[in-house]
Amino acid sequence: SQGFTAIVLTYDRVESLFRVITEVSKVPSLSKLLVVWNNQNKNPPEDSLWPKIRVPLKVVRTAENKLSNRFFPYDEIETEAVLAIDDDIIMLTSDELQFGYE
Repeated sequence: SQGFTAIVLTYDRVESLFRVITEVSKVPSLSKLLVVWNNQNKNPPEDSLWPKIRVPLKVVRTAENKLSNRFFPYDEIETEAVLAIDDDIIMLTSDELQFGYE
């Protein structure tokens, strides 16, 4: 599949996560956004609370809280290119991310 999949590893920083999702979703080559929910003791926010973005957004819940969960080959990944980021990163701009993909 064309474009790239962004994988965002998160634990419990919903506000920061939503900022990252909103910024990454502006990248033209983004094909899908996969949120790896790494908190087994708390449910992800309700669907209606998530940012509305132009690409599919899928939340995957993990069995254990491990940093390596970002590297698991999830079935939802249909692109050759993957961008793995944390929920608290200082973002590059969408132009910079697009340039990096190209």
